[in-house]
Amino acid sequence: MSSFKIYYSNGIKMMQEVKTKEEYLELRNSPQQQRHIKEVREEGREEQKRYLVQMNYSCLPNPDGSLKGSHNAPDDHRCQHGE
Repeated sequence: MSSFKIYYSNGIKMMQEVKTKEEYLELRNSPQQQRHIKEVREEGREEQKRYLVQMNYSCLPNPDGSLKGSHNAPDDHRCQHGE
């Protein structure tokens, strides 16, 4: 199974492949990520959710790495996302 980190570039949702378990754990367990989780869960600061690392486990990116506006047929193993 592939996993991808979701990020924004010029307002467009992009995907970057996470290639190893170590890289995934580094993203998930980073001090910054842990701080944001604590702020959301323990302090009730819902606005901090936007800073959490977003991961995608089931979609492949477009050839340019983008996710936003992908309208490919389901049989090509990509997800369909609206704007």
